[in-house]
Amino acid sequence: MIGAPTSARRRRHLTWRPAAAGTAATLLILCLAGPAAGDVLRRAVVDPARAERVHAMQRWHQIVDQVDHATSSDSFYVAADAASDLASRVAVAGWSAPEVPGLVAALVATANPDGGYGLARPWDAYQDGTVNPATTSYAATTAGHVGPVLLAGFTAGKVPASAVTRAVDSLLDQPRSYDGRCIVYSDSPADLSKPCVWNVHFGAADWVLRAARATGHRLREARQLAGVATSWLAVLPQNPATGYWAYSAAGGAPQDLGHQLWTATAVDSLLGSSDATALMLDRSLWRRQAERFHDQSVAAALGVITLRDCRYGTDPTVLRYAGSTADGSPYTLKVIGARARTVLATCFGTDRVGTLGTGPAPGAAPAVVPGRDDAVLGLRDLG
Repeated sequence: MIGAPTSARRRRHLTWRPAAAGTAATLLILCLAGPAAGDVLRRAVVDPARAERVHAMQRWHQIVDQVDHATSSDSFYVAADAASDLASRVAVAGWSAPEVPGLVAALVATANPDGGYGLARPWDAYQDGTVNPATTSYAATTAGHVGPVLLAGFTAGKVPASAVTRAVDSLLDQPRSYDGRCIVYSDSPADLSKPCVWNVHFGAADWVLRAARATGHRLREARQLAGVATSWLAVLPQNPATGYWAYSAAGGAPQDLGHQLWTATAVDSLLGSSDATALMLDRSLWRRQAERFHDQSVAAALGVITLRDCRYGTDPTVLRYAGSTADGSPYTLKVIGARARTVLATCFGTDRVGTLGTGPAPGAAPAVVPGRDDAVLGLRDLG
């Protein structure tokens, strides 16, 4: 979903109370060979690290089976749905798959006249009676849902540069609020008066900078925008107790996991560090939110966490909640499935049919570094 959910959904995420801790996922001990007689006397056990790895791999396969075959279209998130179709196919068959050119064309066809992306339908983004027109370009859709897939495809030589540069133009050319210091939620004049939404602000600045670096298009302006975005950090500290920010300049409780993760990873990418995400993951709030809500936004976020650091591929919280509720939106289910498939390939070394390969174990170094564009990692579900 895009940056500002309905007021009811925002209240659900911003006023949550932690539930009691749930039971950890059961560890499957799988004996691969019979022990020698001497080992029996010494009461040898199966290597626990190997058993943990096998159990985790089975869980990720289960997630793929549950959500990877979501084929229905999402009539609300049209551009995001087209991006998830492309990302899902790339996760299975790579950028050389014969279907890719058609999927790229279908995605680019959803662009607005300014090169940005939105919903292709009127929408009251803030549920305040102000309806944005169907041609509204939303920063979260452009930079979070569609932009990363376009940029990954451009890097692979499968998406034309013009599709990326037009999206950059859309974000650089839209008006800004707060005396030019805030990247606005959308290009609708009605949204100029709204509080600055931090996941959109930092996420859009980060994507524009990375896209400008990759294409060479308007790089000076992209760097200026990044400087404007990060200037807020002097007065917008990350909460040291939770590792979180509030959802917007209006303040309030910590935001939900999906929005928070995009905020933290974008800040890290802009600063060339990993400190914001590390602080968030070092605290317990994200785990309590996963347990409390365990919805499609949580599931999508847990896939990103794992792709950033494969050690989370065997984490009990991640394994338990990286699946999704059955009523998830079609585009998000496709994203969750594509990410789970990529986790298997990246962190467990499985091949296309799921056999155990020689890839890095989850205890290895992080598989994805901050700021890397990837068709599956980049595609955001924003809660």
